Amino acid sequence: MTAVSKKYGAAHKAFIFVPLVFGFFVDIANAIILQAFLGCFA
Repeated sequence: MTAVSKKYGAAHKAFIFVPLVFGFFVDIANAIILQAFLGCFA
């Protein structure tokens, strides 16, 4: 995001929403992957 903001200028909403949205999806994906991984050994 730093490279993009240097080229096009800061978008304050993007600096708030993009990390929150992608952090949420990473947490969901992590929970699904962990359940699948642990299911292989149970």
